[in-house]
Amino acid sequence: MKSDTSSRRNFPPLDSSSLYDDEADRSKHLAYMTSIAAEKQKDITEVTPFYEHVLSDLRGQAKVHDFLNIFVAKRVTEHFKSFE
Repeated sequence: MKSDTSSRRNFPPLDSSSLYDDEADRSKHLAYMTSIAAEKQKDITEVTPFYEHVLSDLRGQAKVHDFLNIFVAKRVTEHFKSFE
């Protein structure tokens, strides 16, 4: 997969145990990360830190988490689109 160093950012590691509600929630978000990585021809290790930081930001603001994965995926996809 292509790697674009201009889209890389150094994010401090997040505590994943508090980021996901449970293993099913983690799996749901991992499916979105994998899909974005494939669509944007990025390595999953490049997508994951950015996705998790966006998830962390939006999770803190959201009152309802049902569609959180969709909003996070949209923001991450738009971020990587800006480097195309």
